[in-house]
Formats: sequence, structure tokens, C-alpha cells
Amino acid sequence: MTYDDLIDELEHGSKHLLIFGRAGAGKSHLIRAFLEQTNRCVLVTAPTGRATMEISGSVTNHSAFCLRPSVAFPWEPVLTREAIEAIQMMDTWLLDEASMVREDIFNTIDSLLRRVRGNSAPFGGVRFVGTGDLWQLPPVTPELEATYVAALTGGRRKESHNFLVSRAFAKPEVFQNLAIHELRGSFRQEPDEMEFRRILDRVRLGSVVQTDLDLLNSRVIRRNPEGIPLLTATRKLRDFYNALAIKELPGKHFVSEPEVNWKEREEPVQGLIDDEPAAQTIPLVVGMRVMFFWNHPRRIWVNGTTGTITKIVTSNEKVVARLEVLIDGQETPVDVERQDFQVFVPYYNSTQGKDCTKSVVTITQFPVEPGYAATIHKSQGRTMESAIVDLGRGAFAPGQLYVALSRVKSFKGLYLATPLRIEDCIVSQTARAFYERAWSKIRLVVPT
Repeated sequence: MTYDDLIDELEHGSKHLLIFGRAGAGKSHLIRAFLEQTNRCVLVTAPTGRATMEISGSVTNHSAFCLRPSVAFPWEPVLTREAIEAIQMMDTWLLDEASMVREDIFNTIDSLLRRVRGNSAPFGGVRFVGTGDLWQLPPVTPELEATYVAALTGGRRKESHNFLVSRAFAKPEVFQNLAIHELRGSFRQEPDEMEFRRILDRVRLGSVVQTDLDLLNSRVIRRNPEGIPLLTATRKLRDFYNALAIKELPGKHFVSEPEVNWKEREEPVQGLIDDEPAAQTIPLVVGMRVMFFWNHPRRIWVNGTTGTITKIVTSNEKVVARLEVLIDGQETPVDVERQDFQVFVPYYNSTQGKDCTKSVVTITQFPVEPGYAATIHKSQGRTMESAIVDLGRGAFAPGQLYVALSRVKSFKGLYLATPLRIEDCIVSQTARAFYERAWSKIRLVVPT
């Protein structure tokens, strides 16, 4: 089966689909190609605001289904009229980065779909399409919510709290009507990086051997090369690196606060911007390393591009009007201005006969963040020319090492702050058990 064959199945098939693939397998490209030509009424959602940036028209689960971002459990969505109409008219729910969705949230969405659509079938009778990679990072369960989720899941470990073990997905009729596709393309690593790609595959599946670690550990460095971003295992380590680097920069320090303008002050959308990269306060100083989190329409930069601030233009002593950033590998700085970032909610467009989205809030902010360090979790989905991986005391989550190593395009772009150990290669037992159970259903898909 080819990628084009899979797009045809997305359009004309009826089974629920899971579309998995290694980092850089072309999952987002395939989804975009399908959405550009489909006549289906598709609602596209993702677990985080950052993930929605990869697919135009995608909205967060919390926005689409009016979930409250709080610890007042159980979830009790208060749906808007337009959300209800969009849910009633949709025929396909496409969930991107499905492996990062917690089971309690997945169950809530399933219950909501069945209730709103008046249909007791799984997902209210709509077709479910999940994409992602089970071998990458699992859902995040904040400590404030861990006790509640543990109670719901019978005390299972956090790493097994994803949608695969949810009550909704475990129904026999779902598995019986399920097709699974594994994308075999590799568009991130360079064509001559075959050995690096093989090592990444073994790290992904938990079959890494000592010779793999020996080769990877040849990239351990004693001093961090200037200008190369760090990927850290924890937020504490990320914040330490960023604060330390920014503090040492000479010159005047500025702060850019996000400008938030709500178009609708409805209760269900309140609090939904907390996860948005543009909603964060950004420190700014000449000489500061930055990383872009937004794809420029003319591809001047993309999500993950790095550079250095060379000039800060102010409209008065405190307000930053414009930045000049020298992108790595370029000779001339580019102008960077504040951009308007929209947070969308779905609605049904009766004229077009499909689910569409509308903006409920605009966030105005520079499309950059401190570029010295980022967490491995936040880097999932990014492509980077080079990176320094710092696991601190070691990896602690399934897929964490794999996500970190697979961000870079080439082996020469990979640097390690500390040597890797076999113990750092943690693999999701939930993913392993599912692959063993579903092995006969998995079809390999190769690039067209």
C-alpha cells in the first residue's frame, strides 16, 4: 500500500483507522493532503495548541468539545450551540497525536459524541481516525490530577493512561472494525543517514544494543557548542539553562507580554489559551538565542528554526515593536513582528456542508521563545538541524530518549551532554502489548 492508497482509504473507507509512523514519517503531510481534497465532514483535533499548528483547521480537544481545563472532575462539558451543531454534522473525527491523549479525556469525548448525536455506537457513530506514534511520549498527567486518574484506571502507571486502554477504545466492536497502518517513509533524516535511522528504529522499539549506545555516546561533549539548542528531560533543567544564558547577556532586557483579545466571552472557552505558545511572556535582549514556534507563510522560517536577536526596535522605552533575528545559516537578519494567533472552535457550515472552524480569541505575540533549551516533551513534532540532549539524571518516561534523538536530521547534528545508558531506553509496555495484539491487522504503507 502507498501513501496515495491510504489517502483513498481515508476518503472512501468506513473502518476506524489508526495511522502510526516513526518520527518524520510524513504523518502531517498525509493528513494535509487528505484534508485538501476530502468531501467528508471531518473534525480535526489534537491534544495541544502546539500540535494544532501542524495541521491547518485543527483545534484542540478542549476547544472542540468544550472541556474545562481544571481539576474539577469528572469532566462536565458545557457545549456551545455551534459545538453541538458541528458534532451532530461530522462524519469523521480525526485525532492527531492520539497517543498523547489521556484515557479519561478520550472516554469523556466518546460519551459526549454519543450523547449529542443520540447514537449509542462508539464515538456516536462517527468514524474515528487516530494518528501519531505509540512509541513516542505518553500523555502528561499533572500531579494535581494524578490521584483522580489513578482512581479511574485502577492504579495503573501514568505511562499507560493513553487512549488505547480507554473504555471507549476497548469495546470489541471498535477493534473488530479497525484497520491499522504503519507509515514506512522517513523524511526527516538525510538519505545518507541509514545507520543513524536504523539505530533510531531500535531505540524506538526498545531493541537497542550496546554497540548502538557506543556509537551514540561518541557524540558526548564536554562543553556545549555555542548556538545549539538543548533538549532537556525536565522543565526545571530547561528553565535553568534559559535563565542562566539570558541573565549573562549584556544590554537592556525587555519583556513582551501577550495581547489577548476575546471575541466571545463564553464560559467553555475560558482558560483554553494556557497551552498556547503565543500566550507566554517572552524575555527579549539583543544577543538572545530564540526558536520560532510558527511556520511563516513564505517559509522564511518554520516551527523549530533557530536564530539570534540582533536588534530590538521599540516604540517607547518599554514596548518592543519589532525584532531583527539572524537565522542560523543566513547572512542577513530578518524582521520579526508580532503575529496574530487564533484559537479556534469548530462549527458546522451549512453552506459548505462540512465542519469548519472560527476564531474565538486572538493572541498577539512575537512567534519566538527562548532558544537555549526546550523540554523533550515540547519538542515532539519538531525537526531540528542540531541539538544537545541533556537527560539530567536519566530518562524517566517511555519514548523520551527516542523523541530526543529523532529530532535532528543527521547524526553529526546530535550532541549529548551525558553518556546514555541502556536504562534510558524506556519503551511503553502499553504500546508493545497493543502491537502484539494487533499485529495481524497492521499494514505497511510506503511513500508513493
